Amino acid sequence: MKKHTKNIPALPTGKNYASVREMMVQLGTSKEVLTRFDALKKERLIVDRLISMRSKAGLTQQALAAKMQLTQGAISKLESSRDADLTVKEIVAYANAAGHHHVSIVLDKEEIEPELACA
Repeated sequence: MKKHTKNIPALPTGKNYASVREMMVQLGTSKEVLTRFDALKKERLIVDRLISMRSKAGLTQQALAAKMQLTQGAISKLESSRDADLTVKEIVAYANAAGHHHVSIVLDKEEIEPELACA
């Protein structure tokens, strides 16, 4: 039996937002949800940087996977991870496949927020 789902249209706000967080604030999202959103963003700083590298290089997950001799599913899993789930080897291999051959990971002593810098 085929399950039917109802398509719910997006809110027609007519606005452009600089970020998802800005949109959430403008739409009146609760402080509790915003706090959790911020915490989740902090858990994915390196992952988000890696995805940005791949996108800027014009590579699909499939193309990056081929360069890394992995499956597209493995790239999808990596891109769905939290920073704490990644190994340094995975970060360097991913960055290299995206065309970045000099990778440094900087930890801020004050907040312990990782930053990924690549050349």
